[in-house]
Amino acid sequence: MLKFFTTQDGEIPTLLKKYDIHLKTGASHELIAEGTKQETSYRDQNHIERITKLKQNTLKLHIKESILNSLKITEINFHALEKKNLLFTGLQEAVQMIFLLEGSCELLFESCSYTLQPQTHNILNRVEQDAITLLNEGTTTFLIIEFEKNLLYQLLPHTKHVLEFINRIDDNAIGLLNTSNGSLVPSMKLIIDDIINFSKDKNYQKLYLQTKAMELLLIQLEVLEENIRESSTNSSDKQQQMNEVREYVTKHYKNPGTLKNLAKKIGTNEFELKKQFKASFGTTVFGYIADVKMNKAKDYLKNSSMSISQIAEAIGYKNPQHFSTAFKKKFGFSPSKIRE
Repeated sequence: MLKFFTTQDGEIPTLLKKYDIHLKTGASHELIAEGTKQETSYRDQNHIERITKLKQNTLKLHIKESILNSLKITEINFHALEKKNLLFTGLQEAVQMIFLLEGSCELLFESCSYTLQPQTHNILNRVEQDAITLLNEGTTTFLIIEFEKNLLYQLLPHTKHVLEFINRIDDNAIGLLNTSNGSLVPSMKLIIDDIINFSKDKNYQKLYLQTKAMELLLIQLEVLEENIRESSTNSSDKQQQMNEVREYVTKHYKNPGTLKNLAKKIGTNEFELKKQFKASFGTTVFGYIADVKMNKAKDYLKNSSMSISQIAEAIGYKNPQHFSTAFKKKFGFSPSKIRE
């Protein structure tokens, strides 16, 4: 997911100033860095292939770009003997289908960071911001596909979440189609393998890559949309569980039982109960129960002739003084103040 952060007066985050290698995007969108070697092949006027290589003592970089008239397919392979920070500047706006095939890394932009785990994918709207790729030791392999924006608009379905993503593109706002990365499914892996290991007649390569890219986009959208639906369903189920807990403790506030027993009633564990209840209602289970007791006591004080000791006992306090202390802490005045 994207983690946003702020900087004072537009200052670039500190990590963006610390890098091992600086790669610039040139006029023809080629990557330029000191020590890189490039090979460019022109299949035809609408199909260019470019290979960029960099070899240092502790890092090997291999990038293969297939640039077509409506999309760009980039295969990136890093092999690092130690952690490395790669600075990318001159990046243009792009909607990227990102597939992390091997390794894990973090992409750090000027306004946010994006963490990728192995065998995951997502669709990112990238804006004109410099970026750092934080590489871990070992091999990291990406496949990135960028569609020309007008073509992408024609292809994308008008579902709720996709339309929200399109709005982010139109607003030039960095964002992901799904806040959580999806896992690579077998059908995706087969298509990715077909793209990377193209072995057919070169005359058909452009048509083949375009077709496979669209097929991969279709599956990726289906997977991400399904993940969103499942996440929404799980969230709805969890909220229903929390509502049940709230209803139960409101009714049984004098003797609600232990957190362990409450969790058992709704089929979860104590840790999840505490976390989800706080997320749903902004307070702990026992904090909520305390509020119920105090509001009940306030009602008794206003609308009954019960003594303060009787009210304390009615809401579950054995010691009237403890009740008075809790009441004053909650409302800022003592129980007797209401009846003055």
